[in-house]
Amino acid sequence: MLRVGISTLGRGRAGWPAWVLMLLRGRRGQTLAYACFFVTALVMRSVSDLSTHRLWADCAIVGYGVALAVSLVSLPVLSGRRRARVAFGAATAGALLVPLALLLTGRYGVQNEVTIIEQSAAVLLSTGTPYVHDASTLDQINPYLPGMALFGVPAVVAGMVGDGLGQVWVAALTDPRIWCLLVALVSAGAALRLHRVRSRWARAAMFLSLLSPTVALEMSTSGVDLPLAGLLVLGIALAGAGRVKSAALALAGALALKWVAVIAVPVVALLVLRQEGRRRAAVFLAVCTAAFGVLLVPALVSVVDMLAQVVRFPAGVGVVATPARSPMPGVLLASTGSAGRACALVLLAVAATAIAVLVIRRPPRTTGRAYVYAGIGFVAFFLLAPTGRFGYMVIPVMLFGAAYATSRLVNRPADSGEHPAVTPDVAPPDHTTSDAMSRNDHGPFPRPCNEMPRAIIRRCTPLRSRARCPDWRGNRSVSQG
Repeated sequence: MLRVGISTLGRGRAGWPAWVLMLLRGRRGQTLAYACFFVTALVMRSVSDLSTHRLWADCAIVGYGVALAVSLVSLPVLSGRRRARVAFGAATAGALLVPLALLLTGRYGVQNEVTIIEQSAAVLLSTGTPYVHDASTLDQINPYLPGMALFGVPAVVAGMVGDGLGQVWVAALTDPRIWCLLVALVSAGAALRLHRVRSRWARAAMFLSLLSPTVALEMSTSGVDLPLAGLLVLGIALAGAGRVKSAALALAGALALKWVAVIAVPVVALLVLRQEGRRRAAVFLAVCTAAFGVLLVPALVSVVDMLAQVVRFPAGVGVVATPARSPMPGVLLASTGSAGRACALVLLAVAATAIAVLVIRRPPRTTGRAYVYAGIGFVAFFLLAPTGRFGYMVIPVMLFGAAYATSRLVNRPADSGEHPAVTPDVAPPDHTTSDAMSRNDHGPFPRPCNEMPRAIIRRCTPLRSRARCPDWRGNRSVSQG
């Protein structure tokens, strides 16, 4: 007799409820996603007073509408993969390519974040620090850490070359939004490659998260949070793959952009601790701290200006009032006065404590669960902070998209701990006398395949684990008793 134990009964391998995975899978999930995207674009068009947001909404309504119609209508010429590709192309063109191309021309206005990045790059190259001394106006304040200024260096260098290269296409190619988008896409692509995602619908889930209104709007209009989200996704993927030092460098790069990335550091550290042990977790923290210290050097040139612009200004206690006043719960509470602000801070502390207890008591064992934990932390912080902006939600959206994609990932069986475990009633035979019988040579199997019933292997072993066992396909004479 064999006992089959499943570690997460009723849940997907990334910790998602099974009914969520079934609801979002395939054509049904794509149709639901495009419908939500379409409604969100309509709401954005009606409530936003920014010209850049309204332009994006006009283009996105058309793109999402066409994608939704293609997903709903059944035509002989559009079936299966062709329907999905046409819908994806329409959404990509309407929500990303067309508005980004129009906004890069500069004729429809430029958001303040893009101008700040270019200005901080110019100040960094001239003074060694990205912060204007004694900034007193909103246009002079740089609320980002020194790493963000690097995305404005191409535009500054192109402007220094001369008027001969001042064409529109040069300005478009050196725009900070292009480089932010490039870093985000490269990081997300590298994460998918590390996860070795093979199912088409898992890849489609990641791409759909990139096409969501939160991410697509950020890609087209601002882009400042995209590299942060991409580096966080890549850092967690590297940690799950056992590349601890590379993960530490990715997290340090994210910290050098915005200090809010510190929310993900304990989650990744616990993931490394659970998978690799205490020594490797200590290496991760040491490398991350050292790399972040090096990247923080330009800010230390003017510590007073850095604290005033990076800490006090976003917190709403600076010389200039922050424009980050989207109607989030924490912002609405803080707008009622000092008592409401204190209430928002108390709720934020309670949420942080609850999440910390959850992560410590049930530390992440897989990259999927680490994505979910980090995403929950960012959602709680952005919703309950006294100041906030809707665009910040691009970070948890990309993290949740990566978690959903990893529900079908091909992960390392020895590290995941989420696959069905086969436990015999009797003690397993001793395989210490032969290296060929060792656990390392046969993946997650407690004994070689030729000693286990083939039907049990087929039913209880994930597909990703079968490929690691050399005897699974080759030995046709396995006993069925």
